[in-house]
Amino acid sequence: MSKSINKKVLSKAFMIVASLGLILMCAITFSACGKEDPKYTVPEGLRATYGQTLADITLPEGFTWEDALTTSVGNVGENTFKVTFTPENTDDYNTIKGIEVVITVDQATLSAPTGLTAVYGQTLADVDLPENFEWVEALTTPVGNVGTAVHNAKYTANDAANYSNAKAVAVSIEVTAAQNALQGEVSIEGWTYNEQANAPTGLTAKAGEVVYEYSDEIDGVYTTTVPTNAGTYYVRGAVRNLTGYQDVVSQAVEFTIAKADPQFTQPGKITAVYGQTLADVELPEGFSFVMPLDTPVGNVGATNVFSLNYTPEDTDNYNILNNIAAVTIEVEKAYPSVDIPQGITARYWQTLSSISLPEGFSWIEPNTVVGSTEDYGTKSFEALYTPEDTNNYHSITVRISINVIVVDDVYKTSGSISFNGEAGFTNTDDFAITKLANGTYLVSGTPSTMTAAQAAAWGDVNEGAEYAVVSIKTPVGSYVRTGWVATSSATFNDEGMFYDVKDRAYNGKEGNKEYVLGLSDGTNSLHEYYEYWRAEVYADADHQELIATYIVNFSPIYTSDYDAVFATKKAVSFAGLKSWTNEEDFTLVQDADNENLYTAQGTLSTMTAEEGTAWGNIAENSKYAIVSIKMAVGSTIKCGWVNSATAEFDGSSSEVKEGSYNGTEGLKDYVLGVSNGDTELHPENQFWRIEVTYEGETTVYVVDFSAFYTQA
Repeated sequence: MSKSINKKVLSKAFMIVASLGLILMCAITFSACGKEDPKYTVPEGLRATYGQTLADITLPEGFTWEDALTTSVGNVGENTFKVTFTPENTDDYNTIKGIEVVITVDQATLSAPTGLTAVYGQTLADVDLPENFEWVEALTTPVGNVGTAVHNAKYTANDAANYSNAKAVAVSIEVTAAQNALQGEVSIEGWTYNEQANAPTGLTAKAGEVVYEYSDEIDGVYTTTVPTNAGTYYVRGAVRNLTGYQDVVSQAVEFTIAKADPQFTQPGKITAVYGQTLADVELPEGFSFVMPLDTPVGNVGATNVFSLNYTPEDTDNYNILNNIAAVTIEVEKAYPSVDIPQGITARYWQTLSSISLPEGFSWIEPNTVVGSTEDYGTKSFEALYTPEDTNNYHSITVRISINVIVVDDVYKTSGSISFNGEAGFTNTDDFAITKLANGTYLVSGTPSTMTAAQAAAWGDVNEGAEYAVVSIKTPVGSYVRTGWVATSSATFNDEGMFYDVKDRAYNGKEGNKEYVLGLSDGTNSLHEYYEYWRAEVYADADHQELIATYIVNFSPIYTSDYDAVFATKKAVSFAGLKSWTNEEDFTLVQDADNENLYTAQGTLSTMTAEEGTAWGNIAENSKYAIVSIKMAVGSTIKCGWVNSATAEFDGSSSEVKEGSYNGTEGLKDYVLGVSNGDTELHPENQFWRIEVTYEGETTVYVVDFSAFYTQA
């Protein structure tokens, strides 16, 4: 404090001198204008505990220790240390060093020991304390339950000057669970499903009660639930959740719950029919035959005993029993499977006894007359079928159909016949008529050729004209209608057909009508579009009672074998003109891989000026082709030009009606313009497409005309 006062006296003296005129000296000598010492209060009441350092002592603001902060505060008592005071305004005030302060050091109290551990079941005697500590409680005191246990300890200091003794310090002990142990091995005996379960034995525990656990997998989930279903299981012993002890588990032991034998009722007698196999026999639920199912049940009257297996509904817990029972099958007679005789034809005056049947069949009323001229057609009669094996089969009654007829088949005439007074009409040796399965007739071989006299008798046709002679045997007094038709399903038109009615004989042969059928005039086919010949036999003059229809197919012996689409060779009419024909070499070739695709080949025909005008005022020498389509009456046809074989098109449609197109039954002719003089009519559409729809089904034909176009 004295130093601070002296400085103030000097400062006042200096200021007095300055005021008396020493201003010049002050301006020249800067050192005469120094900083002042700041005012401060020496820190008091500083306290510490033995063992602390200066870093543990908090000084007032502005003061700092001059010794290192790691310096000990010293022994118990008052200890002096130096500090420095640094003012806030260091521009006007000096920093003051060497200020002495006093720290009062108190005795230290030793901290409670840490990190102490014990095991459940130990006492304080098992827990070691640091030097100078000892338990307040008796050493026989248990450490407590698993977790943190707190006990009191006291402390006696060696350095009594700096440390104080402690009578009770709370000490924490971390208590861990004790290890348990199992003695022995698990033992268990398996049992059978639905029996009383056997209990496992063999284990004791160091602490606690052993509980047994079960699983269906050795490494699976174990529970205390005792299994009941058949199978392989595992059992182990365990002590769990025992206070103060770790869980302990033994090794697992395998055992088996065996399947039980099921109870069943022996089947009674079972019936079957001869010819059946075991597969046809129905057994009670669960039973099956030991022998293969294709094993026959046996003969009628024999002892047919078969062994059985039994399969319970619950095969998880019950055994399948093999060969454990037997059943007797009583075999009854079977009704034989019979192929009823087919295709039997008889005349109306015949009796059943005159109609032979296959072996095993016999007529029940053999004297029955099958029909009459008023009673004919398909009729059925009872017959008895007696099997060869009457021990195992019943005899059965069946009905057999007979085609009762008053007419005979169509057949080739042998020998000469007369026609229009001219004799000598005969067939060639290889000409034949064969009846097909569908009831129609197919001709084959070579037709006969006419002499000049025969041709003249025929009707002024060329020598060498081709013909064939066929016969139909019909009852005297019947009426026959014949004519050519385009297909086997076509019906007659009244126009162009005729009836041939005789009372007694036909061409001198009783009940036989013979026909000489012209096939060509020597050069051209007479019926190239009508390749089928049809005959209808009526029993009455009004032609209402039709008793027979014959269809004869002559197409194999025609030289022109046309398909559904073909190049027309004959002249056709268009817009009133009759002279439309194709060039001789123009043809349509059917594709080998696609029967509905045709390629136009050869030379196109050219139009005259008159034809061009009739076509639609186009140039003379325009090119065209004639294509025909053979189709059924009632079909619908749609056609037009397209640029590919599959493209859609807006073609025109027309219906094929009963009658004729261009004078030909069931045939439609098309005159197709390919160019207008030198100008191509369809340069982008070189394919002609036809769609024919009949009875809901559509057939598509495509004709390729690209060969007649110059561009690629």
